[in-house]
Amino acid sequence: MFTVNPANGDPSVIAIESSWGLAVVGGEVTPDRFAVDKVTLELRGVRVGNKSVAYRYDSTWGRVVAVPVAEGDAQRPCLREDQVQELARMGRQLERELGRAQDVEWAMDAEGRFFLVQTRPETVWSNRPRAPLADPGEPVLSRILRNIRIPMRIAD
Repeated sequence: MFTVNPANGDPSVIAIESSWGLAVVGGEVTPDRFAVDKVTLELRGVRVGNKSVAYRYDSTWGRVVAVPVAEGDAQRPCLREDQVQELARMGRQLERELGRAQDVEWAMDAEGRFFLVQTRPETVWSNRPRAPLADPGEPVLSRILRNIRIPMRIAD
């Protein structure tokens, strides 16, 4: 989970990726992707990935192994909307408490409880200098009036 959109730096979006099993990294599966409004926690976008493999711990072998995912589950979202919102709420709280955008690793157990595995500052977009949208000394009303477009009609 990123508390800033990792594709374009939009700070109003929390981006969450999920897959069956233990890991999303590695490129072997295309994870589900959720974009969540940071203020309202509403879903702005959902893209369900093809998750044909899940990494699971095999106690017989004492290691993590790749296990095929049932065909019906491979194209089904891993998380419900309320779970996505719960994760986003956790991400938003982490960002507030730690004072900057976060890159968060999380896990969910069989009962649906979330665990934070690791969090670290997001470093790509957070470190870029930001130019002000307008001159800070300019009155707000002047900016609004300058940007209003009134259609002109030429008289015959």
